[in-house]
Amino acid sequence: MSKKQSVSSVPEVSATSASTVRIIKVGTCLSLSGKSNLTYHVGHVIAEEGAESATAADSIMFRIHSNSAAGFFNNRWIGLASITKELDKVPSGHGIVSFSLFSLYKGSSNNPGFLLAALLNEGLVTHLPEKKRSYGRLPDAGFVAEMVKLIDAGVDLRGDAKSAQGKTVSDKSALKKSKAAAVPVDAVPAMPDDASQEQSEK
Repeated sequence: MSKKQSVSSVPEVSATSASTVRIIKVGTCLSLSGKSNLTYHVGHVIAEEGAESATAADSIMFRIHSNSAAGFFNNRWIGLASITKELDKVPSGHGIVSFSLFSLYKGSSNNPGFLLAALLNEGLVTHLPEKKRSYGRLPDAGFVAEMVKLIDAGVDLRGDAKSAQGKTVSDKSALKKSKAAAVPVDAVPAMPDDASQEQSEK
C-alpha cells in the first residue's frame, strides 16, 4: 500500500466557473474487481454570490476520494447530470461497463470503474447476471430525493474527509511530475471492461 498523500482542498468543478462543493455524503465500497476498498464523496455545488445557482438535483456531484490499492486515480468532481448523459448513450439492450464512463475522465482508465462501483453502491445501477461485468440502470429518483434532504438540512462533511491513501492525480501534468515507480494509469490502454482497473489494483 502506498503512503498517504493529501488531496487538494480546492475541488475541480466544471459545473460552474464560480462555485464550491459541499460534501453531503461519504461512502465506502469495494472496487468492481473486489481487490481494493474505495471511499467516494457525494457533493453539492454551491454557487458563489452573484453566480447562477443550479437546482438541487442538477448540483449533485461524485468524486473518488481514496483507493486502498496503489493505483492512480483522479479525484475531480463529476456531476450526476454528466454521468446520466453518458449512461443515456448506452444502446438499449447493452449493459453498462466501466468504459461507458470513460469520456468523463480524460487520461484516466481507473476512474470509470471506480465511479461505476460508487454508482452500484448507491443503487443507481445493478448487476446483470446474464452479462459478466455489465450493469443495468436503476431509477435515480430515490437517490436524488435522499441527497436533496441532505442538501436542505445543510449537511457539510468537508471537515470529516480524510486524506486519500492511493496516488491522486488531477491532470496529466501532475502525473508526469510524479516520481512514483508504479506505471501511470495513463499508460494503460483503455479497455471496454474492468480489466484496466484490475491491473492497477494488484
